[in-house]
Amino acid sequence: MIIRDPAEFGALVAAARFTLPQVQVAIDLGGFVPTVADWLDEPTRQLEWMAGIADARGAQRIRATPTFSSVPAALDHPSAANTVRGWGWPQCGGIGPTSPR
Repeated sequence: MIIRDPAEFGALVAAARFTLPQVQVAIDLGGFVPTVADWLDEPTRQLEWMAGIADARGAQRIRATPTFSSVPAALDHPSAANTVRGWGWPQCGGIGPTSPR
């Protein structure tokens, strides 16, 4: 599994190229990257083509990546509705403020 920063697109493309699962961990608002994904579409497609990915999806691949964030949903952009919240990430077995004790 690749765990990456949302602004690190080389790992996004590498995960796609080698069919590895990936998640991104946003240290800022989870809605930032989905908001600017259209701007990143063509550069991401270029990276995909350079990596030999015939099925270049650009912004679609960016938006489809699961995101974790510690920013409360009330403070985030509506485009981050599918973002997993909290440092504990109970979905992954972590212990933190959002997991049962």
